[in-house]
Amino acid sequence: AGLLLGLSLSGAWLAWPRPGSRAAWRRTLGIRTDGSRVRLGFDVHRALGLWGLPVALLLSVTGAMMVFKDSSRALVGAVWRLQPAAQIARADAPTDTGVLPPDALVARGEAVFPGARWSRLSLPARPGAPWELRLLQPGEPRADTGNTRVQLGADGRLLSVQDPLHSALGNRVLDWVFPLHSAEALGGLARLLWTVFGLLPALLLGSAAWLWWRRGRQRRAALRACAPRSGASAARSPADAE
Repeated sequence: AGLLLGLSLSGAWLAWPRPGSRAAWRRTLGIRTDGSRVRLGFDVHRALGLWGLPVALLLSVTGAMMVFKDSSRALVGAVWRLQPAAQIARADAPTDTGVLPPDALVARGEAVFPGARWSRLSLPARPGAPWELRLLQPGEPRADTGNTRVQLGADGRLLSVQDPLHSALGNRVLDWVFPLHSAEALGGLARLLWTVFGLLPALLLGSAAWLWWRRGRQRRAALRACAPRSGASAARSPADAE
């Protein structure tokens, strides 16, 4: 994510038209096919890089936020209010109802959010840990599994609730990170675009390597062409002196 962000910013800086007039932008974002192969390769590299820049920045920033979760949470909390995570009580003390089966736990969780659809029931990670039911409410950005969570004790006691539709602004910003990175909040067309974009970094790196190789070969050819003339001039110098 950091490498993609660095390459995107440095590439944008190098390709940005100066001055930024409309005609300059039209030349920069277009691809001319009537020039040499080197010119065509340069135009393709520059135009595709700038057209894909918004997606590259979005994916790199959201990817970094998913990797560095604690730092991202601290950064978001410095700008917007964050709702602290609920303190979960131990759940290993069943009441008179005893231990409920999974179906009953799902029904208890669905009763908290009647309009939601449950998507996942996570088993306790260790003795005394709660069961966690994930649900999807209409209007959530996490359109596949939802980010609504209900934690229950083994006897069905309600321990904590996470409602992304009524949380603090900072929590809602963090809830959008994965749906934007995976494009599940943007629909099927965006997912297809994200998939095609996955090929773009390889194309840009390949075209940049080819342009660098062609430029180096042209320089070496120019040096070889100048070398005989320099030698001939040096050979004639003593005769001219006489």
